[in-house]
Amino acid sequence: MAADSFKKTVPTGVEARRTPRRVFQRPVGLLRHGEYTVVGALQLSEGGMLFQSREKFQIHEFVVISMVIPGGASIVTRGEIIYERPPNASGLPQFGVRFSGLTLQLRRLIRNYVTAKTQAEAEAEASEF
Repeated sequence: MAADSFKKTVPTGVEARRTPRRVFQRPVGLLRHGEYTVVGALQLSEGGMLFQSREKFQIHEFVVISMVIPGGASIVTRGEIIYERPPNASGLPQFGVRFSGLTLQLRRLIRNYVTAKTQAEAEAEASEF
């Protein structure tokens, strides 16, 4: 599935995501093909996350993600890599993953975290456009 399926384009040509996102710069565990690795998360939404990694991931590859949301909530869920971005300033490629199989309770935990953005985060996000 292409990245376009994760985003909608509004008439003005600006991408509108299905769910709001929040900066989430924390280590996150990924399990794939029986191997566990730690990657650097960049953003989080109840629909998925963006992370960077030295390792290469394939589009449509499935992974198991484990992370801790500030406040102590642990989340383990399955996800599918849906897009790759070119390397950023740190020289690492970025990957978008869409969550699958999140329980309603875990979805609410993520939603509550994302909607509790700080003022600085909201202003930084607004300046991206």
